[in-house]
Amino acid sequence: MTALCIITTIVSVNAKTYLLVHGSMTDGTVWYKLKALLEAKGHKVVAINLPGHGKDNTNASSVSYESYISVISDSVKAQAGKVILVGHSMAGLLIASVAEKLTIKIESLVFIAAFMPQSGNSVFELNATDKQSQFGPNLIVEGSNTSATMKLDMIATVFCSDCNMADKALLVLSHKAEPLAPLAEIISLSKEIYAQIPKFSIITLFDNAVGNELQQKLAANSENVKKVFKIKSGHLPFLSKPQKVASILLSL
Repeated sequence: MTALCIITTIVSVNAKTYLLVHGSMTDGTVWYKLKALLEAKGHKVVAINLPGHGKDNTNASSVSYESYISVISDSVKAQAGKVILVGHSMAGLLIASVAEKLTIKIESLVFIAAFMPQSGNSVFELNATDKQSQFGPNLIVEGSNTSATMKLDMIATVFCSDCNMADKALLVLSHKAEPLAPLAEIISLSKEIYAQIPKFSIITLFDNAVGNELQQKLAANSENVKKVFKIKSGHLPFLSKPQKVASILLSL
């Protein structure tokens, strides 16, 4: 009984809390492989689903950048201690904005195939500088200009050319209109707060959505980046190479 108590205490002391925030054109279920791997090591994992994504049927025209921030912030505040906030793709801006407001709750930020922003950036502005990205050219903007979908025959190519057939099929089946207003939001970050938060970058070398050249440039220009990791994968390494991503997160 004594030995069991000691083991339990060690596990609880070492356990971390990971909050995973998905990017455009996906939802919280995209983390299912990574979530299981981290939980198997005794850690708490919360996969956040943003408004207007997955099973959340909020109309795209009603979704704002602040509605994203509110959902993520509520989840961060609900945790007992500090969190490792992980953002994929466009969620790089989201986790940066949340960390600016809730610094005391953030252990570190992890950017996976993500835009690592500076103050004054927006997703659209950063994507426009990305010569490798196939994201913009394959978007279909709807008539109201409040949302966009992607050409169905290009979803797998843009997001996960290295995924297995089952995951490629799920990406197509779960595809829905992406709210555009949050992607145009110009964010504000400070050197006094955001610049001081520890950051890690996981760069995807064969990425067709956020090019690896832009990922590397953004990481090089950001402050307090503790380490940069590189994975030979497409835009969704937690689907195509979940063990690799898990090992990186567990090493932080």
